Amino acid sequence: MPRAVDYFSLAAQHAAGVFGYREAAALARRGLELLAALPDTAERAGRELMLQLTLGFALNATHGSSNRETGRCMTRARELCRQLGEPPALFPAMLGLWSFYLVSSEQQAARETAARMLEMAGEVQDPVWLFGAHTVLGASLTHMAEHTTGLGHLERAKALYDPLRRPAYTSLYRQDLGVYCGGETSRTLWLLGYPERARHRMEEMLALARDAADPQATAFALIFAVIAYQFRREPELAQEQADALIALCDEHGTGGHREWGMTVRGWALAEQGLVKEGIVLMREHIDALRAKDMLVEVPYFLSILAETLEKAGQIDEGIAAVADALDIAQRRNHRVYVAEYLRLRGELRAKGGGALTDGEAPLREALTIATCQEAKWLELRAATSLARHWQCLGKKDDARALLGPAYGWFTEGVDTRDLQDAKKLLDALMWSAATRVVNLPDHVRLYP
Repeated sequence: MPRAVDYFSLAAQHAAGVFGYREAAALARRGLELLAALPDTAERAGRELMLQLTLGFALNATHGSSNRETGRCMTRARELCRQLGEPPALFPAMLGLWSFYLVSSEQQAARETAARMLEMAGEVQDPVWLFGAHTVLGASLTHMAEHTTGLGHLERAKALYDPLRRPAYTSLYRQDLGVYCGGETSRTLWLLGYPERARHRMEEMLALARDAADPQATAFALIFAVIAYQFRREPELAQEQADALIALCDEHGTGGHREWGMTVRGWALAEQGLVKEGIVLMREHIDALRAKDMLVEVPYFLSILAETLEKAGQIDEGIAAVADALDIAQRRNHRVYVAEYLRLRGELRAKGGGALTDGEAPLREALTIATCQEAKWLELRAATSLARHWQCLGKKDDARALLGPAYGWFTEGVDTRDLQDAKKLLDALMWSAATRVVNLPDHVRLYP
């Protein structure tokens, strides 16, 4: 019987090594069934540990990190590691738990797990462990809107990364964390206000994924590319990457990643004129993500749904979607995009049935939060929305004084839609001021 368990364990590991994740999961489950008949010894615990880890990472690939069975496997693996005196296998088990917490949007638990991983890596001073620990802690910090500190850990991980150690990374973590680190770094650079550096990091990440020839690594890379092009408000490129992600998931069955691609595809379709079709697609796949408890991106997806609902004139539905996003973000301590949700709340309230001034309080709060988080890109969006709001109220000097410094801070990304929108509004405000200075007759003034 022990030999049969070992055969199933080795076969499951081999299947996972050639990306046969469904086969790996089936073999690992069969091994666990046989294991139940063995006496409760240290040897049995060691065999179970390997089977639980193999099953957990296979489920992570096929069903997503937030899958409840994935979480149970990683929790059981951690318990077994503690029984066995915290062997090296505890480290990948901790990574599996961290991933489960992050994608389920249990951000505080994810952060605590990542911090413990860095402590463990520091104790052994293993560069492979340190690379992974800095990656996951950096990601957790950025998801909790501690962008500058998070970027420091991500950049430290990049400095530790050695392409020659790639097999060691994959063997330990059961996935290509180098690709993931690049994606999180790209997103953080974007939020901090460095879109060109973010694009460069994204291109590095995509090249690394191509070299890996690993469908799971490619899926990670495409997810970050899809989100990046949505950030940049480039719907054609977002749809292109989303379609590639969907096709990859259909071919290899890589978890809930397909839902992310389909959601952004809906946004891209709406941006290109198919608004009703886009809304239907977004609602369907946001609901699917919630059903799978893959909540990490759900609040943000609700926010882009709210923008799309606004385009369709469905203001009340948009306000409800933003309220839902804020509720999840606050309950799960997922603060990364809170400023954006408040900005949208302000814009939607101003366009709703109440007074024009109803939107000002959330717009001001959005600006304050983005500034405190050093999220320059969200600060620019909030400043643009508030300046436009003040323009409508006739407070054009205040609007110009607010938007000028926010726009002037940027040294890259002038081709992006957000900076172009801010520049257009700022030019209109400057022109309005100029016409007052030269006292042109009313019939030749150009009012924005």
